[in-house]
Amino acid sequence: MLGLGNTLSGGAPPSEFTAASISDLDLWYDFSTLTGSDEDEISDVSNKGDGGSNYDLAPPDSEIPTLDTSTLNLNSIKFDNSGERFQLDNHYTTTGQTFSIFVVYKRTNITDTDLFLAGQTSGRNQFYLYSNNRTVVLKCNGDGGTSNAHGTVVCNNTNNSSVSYEFGTGTEIIVLTRDASEVIKVYNQAGDFIGQGASPTTSSDTNIIIDFVGAQSGQSNPYGGNVGEVGVYNKTLSASEVSSLITHLVAKWGI
Repeated sequence: MLGLGNTLSGGAPPSEFTAASISDLDLWYDFSTLTGSDEDEISDVSNKGDGGSNYDLAPPDSEIPTLDTSTLNLNSIKFDNSGERFQLDNHYTTTGQTFSIFVVYKRTNITDTDLFLAGQTSGRNQFYLYSNNRTVVLKCNGDGGTSNAHGTVVCNNTNNSSVSYEFGTGTEIIVLTRDASEVIKVYNQAGDFIGQGASPTTSSDTNIIIDFVGAQSGQSNPYGGNVGEVGVYNKTLSASEVSSLITHLVAKWGI
């Protein structure tokens, strides 16, 4: 596989492997473990990551996400693009200005701007797919003032050649890593390295704060579609860790 050698084609990791088999997984919301009937409102979700119950999820108001038992291969959360979202019990902040994020998802409309994770302040601390179908946007300026450390990754760069990747409406995986040199890398469910960008140091703190899943505090750029699983590592994943994680998620979610 491009960017990751042949790890994916060499067989899946052991069956006991999970996202938590990789260290420093602080936030981990595995919606496949939720039980109930289709379209049940979900009032709380436990954080299975190292951060524990400090970062459990609950809807902040009457815009409540629902359980979907059929759209993805396993149970997932449905966001209807009207501002349904979850809020963390406490805001989470990465450290060391290095982190990695993964999401298993299925979008309703690829022409929407769909937000996965956000902080409290509009325009800051966000991770989303832009509406041009090939762009991942990361805004990561933590508590370091109002300047916007904004990284845009156009997904047409696989192994430094011009290989375009357009996000679709099927079930997909994004793995995003950010290192201390400001470099952002994005991988897809095939294990391909699909883009690289940088988040300029326009703030003294370029960690990312996370308060919401599915929309901003003001409900702007709401997510429309399903999310099966999302996690945040408080470190930059290595290429081999990215490969193992994607292999596991592809097998788990039947992609």
